[in-house]
Amino acid sequence: MKDINGITIEKDQYIQIIHAKVKNDNGIYIVESAYSEDSFCLKKVKQNGEKANTKYNIFFLDKNSISRNSDMIYTIIGKNQLKAAAQEVTAYVKGETAKTKVYSFVKTESQEVKTGLYIHFKQRVLLVGHINTIGGKYLIEDISKDGKVSLHIIGQRGEPIADNVNGYYQFAPIHLYFNADTMKQLFHDGDIEVMERKETTIGEQLKAKAEQAHRASEANKQEDHETTSEVEENAVEKPQEKKKAISYTVSEDVDTRDNSKIYVVKLSEKVSREEYQTINNQIKNIGGYYSRFKKGFLFKVDPTVQLKTIFGTGEPIVESIKNNTIEPKEIESHYYPINEQDAKTSRSFWSMFDYVPNSETNNYKRSVDEVYTMVKQIAKTRPQYLSRALLLADRYAKKFAEWINKGYRIDMMCPSVLITGGSNFPVRKKEKQNRAQDKHMEEYQYIKAIPDQIQDLLSGYHKNVIKSGDSDALEQLKTKLEKLQAEREQIKTENKQLKAKGESIHAPYILQNLGQNIRNVQQRIAQLEKVKAKPTAETTEQYNTSVCKVIENTDIMRLQLIFDSKPSDDIRSVLKSHGFRWSPYNSAWQRQLTNNAKYDARLVLKEIAKQEHNEEESA
Repeated sequence: MKDINGITIEKDQYIQIIHAKVKNDNGIYIVESAYSEDSFCLKKVKQNGEKANTKYNIFFLDKNSISRNSDMIYTIIGKNQLKAAAQEVTAYVKGETAKTKVYSFVKTESQEVKTGLYIHFKQRVLLVGHINTIGGKYLIEDISKDGKVSLHIIGQRGEPIADNVNGYYQFAPIHLYFNADTMKQLFHDGDIEVMERKETTIGEQLKAKAEQAHRASEANKQEDHETTSEVEENAVEKPQEKKKAISYTVSEDVDTRDNSKIYVVKLSEKVSREEYQTINNQIKNIGGYYSRFKKGFLFKVDPTVQLKTIFGTGEPIVESIKNNTIEPKEIESHYYPINEQDAKTSRSFWSMFDYVPNSETNNYKRSVDEVYTMVKQIAKTRPQYLSRALLLADRYAKKFAEWINKGYRIDMMCPSVLITGGSNFPVRKKEKQNRAQDKHMEEYQYIKAIPDQIQDLLSGYHKNVIKSGDSDALEQLKTKLEKLQAEREQIKTENKQLKAKGESIHAPYILQNLGQNIRNVQQRIAQLEKVKAKPTAETTEQYNTSVCKVIENTDIMRLQLIFDSKPSDDIRSVLKSHGFRWSPYNSAWQRQLTNNAKYDARLVLKEIAKQEHNEEESA
């Protein structure tokens, strides 16, 4: 087989394919295998000649593919032509994409029902005589003289779905027939609206967006010019206006992670969006940051003096929390929404009794309140675990609400046989619903375990776990070592006394286990002392990288990577795949400081540097 220039195609040659019908088939390839003179397996490559690990990266070049793509052009190219060939393919694909037709549906102004327009169900509606709720868009096919409307379900492009034997498409009826009274009722309840279809191309849409952005940019420039002129005139004619005074409060609080004192600044009045952004930036410059948990700006030192420069002459209202403890009354239950409409509809699928409004929401709130009751007890008796307890409680409230709402959707997949009767009962649909319910109950086991974790924090069971990142980890380990050694000596003394009396001594494995536990604790103490002997310091040079700053933080036992700006999605994926997580408090990507973490950090930095190099080449 020869290309368009008459060059014979052979293995390991580079080929450019363009004008293929399938968009993803266009690209630059290498001939990976030659099955015969007229049959080849091609694999996509990058601009540097390396094989690409993307979707749709294989193409079979043979008589069949050529017959299917009558306009396709395949050309042998050299390695030095790969970049130019890739740019040509990209330009062609963009051009073809711009020609692609797209369809959008727009609400009509008159809302008059006419043939050729579309009825859109704004929310799913359960109609008399139907076992499933109805939603989506329908074409208005016909309107009879007596006002009866004939509707036909449509696909994404607005074309009617073909009829079939069952009369249903994805559990929705293909045809609907409404009389005038039903249509009036649906409009009155706000369930439907009339829409029209508009046909454009992607290129036209992009062009319209670009023109709109250009107009907005020109308007902003004009507004800035007028504002600048006005400011200059005012600067000449009038003295400078005083900064707006904003009232605020400064209160002493406790950092739940280490019980250290912090200062919380809250605004006492509403400000505009622009004023808030300005205040937020100014507070960052003096060492503060916003906390959604405290609902205010946090500082580690008293910021009263610096705040006067930000808030003008506004005087602070100073508050203090006595004894540096968090009172349980400050903690309130955090709820997530329960879909009452789905709760009501799903009840009608399996019960003859009417649904009591808000009953499911009240049951959900009672369960969440029970969890937060334990959190309040932890705040009073074990404040060092409060941040962990609050995190678990919020996770339970969110996951439980999602689980409940998902259960309603599963219930609405198929009604009970007691509701519909046995005639023509959809058995397959019911089997699918049963499988979904089984999987749904399995998911509940994870949610049910969250309150148990909070109970462990309250009962003190959690205290047995000593984390290397704790500020007093060494002291906890040494205390644990002393207790284990004292327990071993006590058992040895009891064994001597039992031997003297001629009675059986303690089982040998007890002392063996204690000895192993003592050696493990001693080993952890030695490792921590070795690591903490080094002060927290930047170690970027040791990792031989310019991608970001690398800090070995021995105070909290974390290896931290600090970037100048927010990393891209690809870089964040690489970080997460190697165990690094974003810490808003420390403004760093970090993981526990171990030898494995150091090794993974080197791999991550090499991968990021490689990605940045490839991006520079493609640019």
